[in-house]
Amino acid sequence: MSVRSQPRVFYVTARGQSAKSFLVRHLEGLSQSGFEPFLVCSDDAPAHDVARVTGITHLAIPLKAEISLLSDVGAVIKLARHIRRIRPAAVHAHMSKAGLASMLASWAMRVPVRIYHNHGMACFSSTGLSRWILMTVERVNCTLATDIIFCSNSTRELAIELGICTSAKSMVIGKGTISGVDTQRFSPQSAAIEADQLRSTISDASSGKRYIGFVGRVVAHKGVDTLISAWALLPAEFRSKWTLLVAGSHNSDGLYSRLDALVRNDESVQYLGRLDNVVGLYGLLDALVLPSWHEGFPYSVLEAQACGVPAIVTDVTGNRDAVIDEVTGSLVEVRSPDSLAISIENLLSDDALLEKMSISARDRVVKDFNEEVVLANLLTFYNEKVAA
Repeated sequence: MSVRSQPRVFYVTARGQSAKSFLVRHLEGLSQSGFEPFLVCSDDAPAHDVARVTGITHLAIPLKAEISLLSDVGAVIKLARHIRRIRPAAVHAHMSKAGLASMLASWAMRVPVRIYHNHGMACFSSTGLSRWILMTVERVNCTLATDIIFCSNSTRELAIELGICTSAKSMVIGKGTISGVDTQRFSPQSAAIEADQLRSTISDASSGKRYIGFVGRVVAHKGVDTLISAWALLPAEFRSKWTLLVAGSHNSDGLYSRLDALVRNDESVQYLGRLDNVVGLYGLLDALVLPSWHEGFPYSVLEAQACGVPAIVTDVTGNRDAVIDEVTGSLVEVRSPDSLAISIENLLSDDALLEKMSISARDRVVKDFNEEVVLANLLTFYNEKVAA
């Protein structure tokens, strides 16, 4: 009697850091559930870390985040060769750029299950030629895939409306997100403990002021410009009681220059740079703010809410899945400093509402977005679609 081999799966992403941040639990769960996953991504240190931690094989493919015709063609050819040699039952590609190379190679090599996992669509807030190129990439990915997974219902709905994909082969697993949140690490108790380690880096930590925060890259589509303008609209009396903490990496461009000028001229704003101790930051905050133009499913919002921190976010794809308006936070108009400033002042002036939202936010994340729940939903999909 022959022994059935484990179905092999290529898990593809452009950079090792993406795998390290979002996909480790996926890879571990697949390995423990009768599948043989391979991590396919660029040859970088984070990818080596993931391979070491999970014990899976790393196949190095030069996948660049930006468009590079020569490199992209080379990636497709190299990936096709790996497919021909290893013969995976499924290719599961994450994000647009890795999705394009993966769907082309796996379609050409007739891989039976081709999964395109969309983490969000930059084309939603793009214009002109850039929008056309990005939408074309998404349409190709969705056309060549046998299954399309979106990490939020609002992203899927808009993609269907714009004709990027069909409803028949697209889905959201569970309530959404990529891999969920570790609700033990991200908890009010852990956040309170780790906040003590962070206080020494906050210049006004002993002044009795309270904090609202932004966590994310300081780039245009995260709405940092809107946040800067909104903060300037808030009354001086309000800003004397509250400090805005901005955490995240930045580019050396005009947007960062504007943030830097605000920090130098307004002592109620502090830029902390990229933080390793983000749990401690959530422990300092009464609310999180994310005025982005589009999202897939924002992890900073889920992490903050898991720590009992309600969020003020723009009413755009991804954000409206992460926050229930007036229950776990507030939804505001996109690219509107006035709307954002009003919401910040109203929420932070009502301690009873903050407390109520804090409890609701934590409860919802534990119930629907715990990483164990999200992983179980993914494995159910794999057993139905791939193992069969």
